[in-house]
Amino acid sequence: MFDYHMHSWVSFDSQEDPANIILAAERMGLKEICFTDHIDYFVNVDEQKWVFDQQVYSENYDHLTHPTIKIRRGMEFGIKPDNVHQLAIDAKKRDYDFILGSVHFVKEIDVYETRYWADRTVEFAEQEYLEETLKCVQHHSEYDVLGHLTYLSKSKAHPTNQLIKLAEHRDIVEEIFKVIISKGKGIEVNPSGWDRCGDYLGRAMSFVSCTTDPDVFIVGGGMSRAGDVVTEPCLKYFRRYAFHVSTGTNLVVAKLGNDAGM
Repeated sequence: MFDYHMHSWVSFDSQEDPANIILAAERMGLKEICFTDHIDYFVNVDEQKWVFDQQVYSENYDHLTHPTIKIRRGMEFGIKPDNVHQLAIDAKKRDYDFILGSVHFVKEIDVYETRYWADRTVEFAEQEYLEETLKCVQHHSEYDVLGHLTYLSKSKAHPTNQLIKLAEHRDIVEEIFKVIISKGKGIEVNPSGWDRCGDYLGRAMSFVSCTTDPDVFIVGGGMSRAGDVVTEPCLKYFRRYAFHVSTGTNLVVAKLGNDAGM
């Protein structure tokens, strides 16, 4: 498993030491990681705060090595319809291994901010964000992967705190995918969704435990490769929902892994 979306204290939004991030990646069994710190340009904000310093970037990352983890250096660039030229400039400042292109702003407002939601319904906000994303991928080509298509849903100001129901915006989502595919780009699969999945699965496990009282739950098949990424959120929510006498039931990964798939 790889993770190509990581921020350290090189970015404005993190205080984490890169060395600690590598240790965490080691514990999770990751084989490859990429530091992708933020570069975002927008109006009416101190731009330098949102653009990492190249010297600081080099001092923190250029010397990093690990015996079992491939460490790559990249950036997360906030793409907008009108900053194609700026991305070209920043992409040439060093030989990046990877560029993540992310849409953070609509009409110069970060959709994470409360003010973005002040006069918008959820349906309108989602449609507007996806329309902006389509414009961005149509204009931009100098990135490798489109980041977090569901970024809008991460906002604490989101009225429902639910992921974008992409099926309800099928037409525009299909257009976004068509453009990305035609340009040979990828799209980020964000495993943070496992926490929400863990909620659903943990709740289901609690129902099962009330009727059959199993000694153990077992994860098999391809999903088992994710290890703790799967088991930890499932167990967290199972123990929240389960009847108190069942909370000690464990969840383990099948020893046969994918060979145990059904």
